[in-house]
Amino acid sequence: MTETAGRASQTLQNSWDRLPQESHKAFAAFTIYRDLDSDRTYQEVAQMLHCSGANVRRWAAKWNWYSRACDWDNYQDQKAQEAQIRERMRMAERQAHTGMVMQSIASAEMDRLRRSLESSEPGKQRKLSASEIARFMEIGSKLERSARGEPGADSVAKIEVIFGNSED
Repeated sequence: MTETAGRASQTLQNSWDRLPQESHKAFAAFTIYRDLDSDRTYQEVAQMLHCSGANVRRWAAKWNWYSRACDWDNYQDQKAQEAQIRERMRMAERQAHTGMVMQSIASAEMDRLRRSLESSEPGKQRKLSASEIARFMEIGSKLERSARGEPGADSVAKIEVIFGNSED
């Protein structure tokens, strides 16, 4: 194997990359095919390139376009799923933080209300009513629980395996 061929095989990372010996024109046509929607056709590529459908089909067969495009679609789907998971994790973290802040505010207001009731200072006004504080605490707790998951949701299942003696 020549040094150039060895380097080319080392740089090929994915099936949708340009293949060794694949012409620039054939690869450019493949990228058009690859980037079309999932209902892509070779004829669409031929029309976009203003060339014959037979030429495009010949390239597609020789360079395995269908399989490479399927690999590309799977890769794109995987990237979209990973992005969705990251966004859900960020959302859960934001919601947990918001729930904790809401609970903190409700707790501070409950303490202020308690002090106000204990001191019976005339003229001291409350910012939140007891029912508003309770509702705030309820919403904050639900939001944090929703973001962090219900208690016990991460419990581990215990599996016991009993091996019998087969000497019977």
